[in-house]
Amino acid sequence: MNPARRTRSAARRVLAALAGVALAAVALAGCGTQQGAAGPRFALSANPSPVWQPVGIQVLALPPGQEVTIRASLVPGGLWSSQAVYAVPGDGVVDLTRDVPLEAPFTGADGMGLFWTMRSSTGRRQPPT
Repeated sequence: MNPARRTRSAARRVLAALAGVALAAVALAGCGTQQGAAGPRFALSANPSPVWQPVGIQVLALPPGQEVTIRASLVPGGLWSSQAVYAVPGDGVVDLTRDVPLEAPFTGADGMGLFWTMRSSTGRRQPPT
């Protein structure tokens, strides 16, 4: 496959995953227990960067001292997903580029780890190109 087609395919996969994160952010925004309170929500870098640069992802307003599971998924020809479990620090913010997960298919802090470790429901490691 030519490099330009691979780049477009990779860009589509990242955009689809970002759309999934945005939908999850909308769902989390309604999790607050008080009327008008801002509940748990995602914060993404202001301008999602090109496919070759990381996207800044944080989950805000989480209960400190708890664990949170963050899942990424997309459906290009089947379900692709990844997840990681994080301990929520005292400030209530899990920053995927800063925080090391307790459980994940990758090691160390990795803001894009949930994207590059996605697997299909059949166990394949990379979405089809």
